[in-house]
Amino acid sequence: MATGRVLHVLRPPDPHSEFLWVAAAASDRVFVLASRPRSGWLRFSVLRVSRDGQTVSLRPVPLQRRLAGQLTGLAVSPDGTRFAVSVWQMAAGEPAWLWEGQLPRPGRGGCGCPAPGPR
Repeated sequence: MATGRVLHVLRPPDPHSEFLWVAAAASDRVFVLASRPRSGWLRFSVLRVSRDGQTVSLRPVPLQRRLAGQLTGLAVSPDGTRFAVSVWQMAAGEPAWLWEGQLPRPGRGGCGCPAPGPR
């Protein structure tokens, strides 16, 4: 039952940053959050919420390549196992990048993420 009360307050994994974007899986229990620390590289975290909303897990999503530029889109697959990112490279004449990767399973840290490339 929804009460409207705050259950948890989340902070980005890096100090001096904030969450920029959030996308949800169809279950409404798996979310991908994007932040940008001072380094300028985009950073992604996966948020998992238990059915009762009492247990929350926020873990970094390991990437094989750093992504920079203006974040223009973020999506999570309906089953919560994959995500996609769209980034506009701010340098003149650079195309937008579309990157997709696998989210780490609960309790696991790694994923087999392919390197991003232009589309």
